[in-house]
Amino acid sequence: MSVNPNEPQGSSGDSSSDRPAGYPKINSGKGALVVAYSIAFLLVGGMAFSLGLLSSHRSVAKSAILVSISPSTGLILGEDLTINYQFQRSVPLGNVQVRITNENGELVFSETGLSGISGNQTVVWPKGKWNQGPYIGSLANPANGPYSIQVTAAAEAASSAASQIQINVVTVNTLLVLQGDLDKSKPSPDEISSGLYRPALDPTSPEHLQVGLIPKGAEKSAIVYALALPQFSEIVEEDLNNNLADGLEVKSAHVRQEMQSTFPNGDYVVVMSGLRDLAGNRGTAESRDGIMEGWVISLR
Repeated sequence: MSVNPNEPQGSSGDSSSDRPAGYPKINSGKGALVVAYSIAFLLVGGMAFSLGLLSSHRSVAKSAILVSISPSTGLILGEDLTINYQFQRSVPLGNVQVRITNENGELVFSETGLSGISGNQTVVWPKGKWNQGPYIGSLANPANGPYSIQVTAAAEAASSAASQIQINVVTVNTLLVLQGDLDKSKPSPDEISSGLYRPALDPTSPEHLQVGLIPKGAEKSAIVYALALPQFSEIVEEDLNNNLADGLEVKSAHVRQEMQSTFPNGDYVVVMSGLRDLAGNRGTAESRDGIMEGWVISLR
């Protein structure tokens, strides 16, 4: 079995697209299942989840700064959150910074040296990740939300009555969504494939694919599977066994799995179980129990 560890969206690597071109792939060899998957933590992205509500609570310096976020209904981990702020005063402002803290008050993300000129300004929280030690690169755990976003600034004139300006706090929740591309193509044009097992791609079937997380280093008995049903799309059918008389086989499909927001902080391995082809082969050559281990994510 060969593993090509192209970094998935939402892990420690960066990606600007909704679906990266290269997912990590597990290939069990000739004629076996090829599984490509990635983390797509979309906070309000492809599916409309109610993740976080924009809330303006504290306003200290009237008409000084306004804040909004985009998307405004929440953040899917792995996507960027854009923070919009605006100065409505003629006095130049300095020491402009954004601070994002979790429910426990821990500083998750901070960026300083932002523009203090009047008008609309933006700053991005990349992928919903920490940039504060010792958890730099970890994902903002949904269990530690909501996350509070605040922009602060200081008047450059020392004699200013409002030397330190704080603005309204905006809160947002994060959501963990795991995505993957499943493929069972022909090994070569002259060979055949039985295709993916259709019931595994049917959320209403008791044999549907399951996606879960297991603490890194733990036994498989510790796997926690998603409570929500998986969603399948982009199903491609072809004649994989060179016999049109029995119809088309399923060559590939895309799976999207929303995970519950109750996982404690830690490092987790993404697992899939129940993936098989029509011939009855489960998982890959190295996962005879049908449970395939994928990439590692860090939630903090």
